[in-house]
Amino acid sequence: MKLINCRVVACSLALFAVAGAAQAQFRLPSIPGLGGKSGNSTTPQAGTDASVSSDSLVQSFVGSNKEILTAQSLLELAYGDKAKAAVLQSESDALKSDGVGEEQIKKVVDLSNTTSKDLAEKQTKQAKFSAEEKQYYAQSLPHFTRGVIGTKKLVEAAAAFAESSKGSMTGGGLMSLGAGIAKMKIGMYVAKATPGYSKNVFDTFRKTVSIGKSSNVKMPADATSALSSL
Repeated sequence: MKLINCRVVACSLALFAVAGAAQAQFRLPSIPGLGGKSGNSTTPQAGTDASVSSDSLVQSFVGSNKEILTAQSLLELAYGDKAKAAVLQSESDALKSDGVGEEQIKKVVDLSNTTSKDLAEKQTKQAKFSAEEKQYYAQSLPHFTRGVIGTKKLVEAAAAFAESSKGSMTGGGLMSLGAGIAKMKIGMYVAKATPGYSKNVFDTFRKTVSIGKSSNVKMPADATSALSSL
């Protein structure tokens, strides 16, 4: 029992350090999608259970990232890269909130981030699309819009989670975490990765909408609204 308790304390202290780092991510002067306000403006309710908040945060990430991956897949098709499109769609189809692990989340975060950079390069080079490519481009926009709206909510949730997690670990709740440590670890990774990930998503979305408009691609009604709120 003492050995188990020591492991719980050790893991909790490691999470405390990550929580501090994740919380610091949201002290930037401006967080994408929050209108220039700090992510700390979202104040968690007292007594929030960190493991439950982790479940909610992961579900928020999964829901929005599935849309982002699908949008990126369709955009890769629009730029003629069928191989990358297939990988992205496969990961989107495989991503489910029930039973998702840290390694899978790390994988899709890295995939989304590298794809954002890849698309940014392609968007600077290709200005015209064939009729088929334009169709793929148009199909990506509703998914991208839903993903961006979900990512904005993710930014707020991640900031609140980082705050509540640190509070739960400094308020005498270390030993009560117990089996929730694994969930906490996943949640802390999402919280820490969210600022950089969301920035890539928002930057790519802005460019995608801009190119779509100049290429006479039909815009979803809520795309302009989502863009104006960034």
